[in-house]
Amino acid sequence: MLNKNKNEGTLVKRIVMSLVLGSLLGLNAATLEENQKMCEKDDLIACINLVPNTVKELKKLEVDNQADGMSKFYNLVAKLTKLSDKECKNNNKKACTLHTKYKKSLSGLPAAFVVDGLVSGEERNVVLKRKFKERADGLFDVMQGSFSELDVTLRKMPFTGDYLEYTTNILGEQATVKTFFTKKSNQLYAVVVTWNSSNIEGALNFSKNVEEELEKKYGKAKRESIDLPYISHIIRKPNKRASITLSSLMEGMFSFTVNLIYIDTKYQKIHELEKKIKETTKKL
Repeated sequence: MLNKNKNEGTLVKRIVMSLVLGSLLGLNAATLEENQKMCEKDDLIACINLVPNTVKELKKLEVDNQADGMSKFYNLVAKLTKLSDKECKNNNKKACTLHTKYKKSLSGLPAAFVVDGLVSGEERNVVLKRKFKERADGLFDVMQGSFSELDVTLRKMPFTGDYLEYTTNILGEQATVKTFFTKKSNQLYAVVVTWNSSNIEGALNFSKNVEEELEKKYGKAKRESIDLPYISHIIRKPNKRASITLSSLMEGMFSFTVNLIYIDTKYQKIHELEKKIKETTKKL
């Protein structure tokens, strides 16, 4: 189950309390379906009206579907933050009050990204129980590894560090999923999904399929200029904290990979800080 700590619960309550202020803006009496359509057209009041129902639906979800539910909730609050900021710049003081509350709450919510049911900010033991086979002795069957500076240089990975790995089927093809956790607090800050191909045509075609799925969910993204070993490289930032990179690389004459990299910058910063503190402590 998702990590439901006290601070997280307080943040959710804070957002719901903001709805009281939202009523000062003149909440409408539209139906849920009408509010959904108006929210898609960037109507602030309609989006505010969706929050209670989104929270209500989230509480009903089964464990396996909670990741998508939290992601939906995060994206709604992210949109509210953006829309209230826009209204605030139009000298709407009540919207300014809302924007401050939404922005503060947004920074602490989980689900800046979600992939294969993995939610950024999830605790390591939660991921272990959901994604890895538990043995009779209480330990888990896991593959472990580490990205080194060589991976950063040759394979263009955006960070170094230890990971836990499992295999699964994503988009109809076998994939390896590497999960990265903060150094001390053990919270998920990055996920790397990798598909292998023996030829460049296969890698490019599959990369195109992955991009089509990402485009449906997050909209179009600008392609980056590339040099070898890249054969394609696309970066998108669906919200303030999340970074999603899709890249195809040539790793050998008959070895190509398609990599989908998710990073939550909030937890990545926590990881870097905890790593620095640990390294400093070792020197004392």
